[in-house]
Amino acid sequence: MRSLCIAVAFNCFAFGPAAAVTVIGHGTQTCGAWTAAAKEESVTRLVQRVWVAGYVSGVAITTGRDIIGPTDYDGMMAWIDQFCTANPLSTIQVAADALAYRLDRNLAN
Repeated sequence: MRSLCIAVAFNCFAFGPAAAVTVIGHGTQTCGAWTAAAKEESVTRLVQRVWVAGYVSGVAITTGRDIIGPTDYDGMMAWIDQFCTANPLSTIQVAADALAYRLDRNLAN
């Protein structure tokens, strides 16, 4: 029971309501910009994808949970593609947060 309580508390800390923090880089762009860049396969597209990979890797390192282990780079990018198509006004950072949350939930199951 104690382990369960610690796990729940950890998950609330790791993926609970975000504090007001400043995000820099391509994560501040909208999902609409992500989708537009996907049509061109431009340098912007490459940088956006690398930003997401680094962001999700940072979440994994910070939480100490191997959330990326069960998936791969292409799978993560396909998930972001779908999220951004459905949510064009969200930012890439919001999409990356949603991906990290989903990967963590998949790891728990």
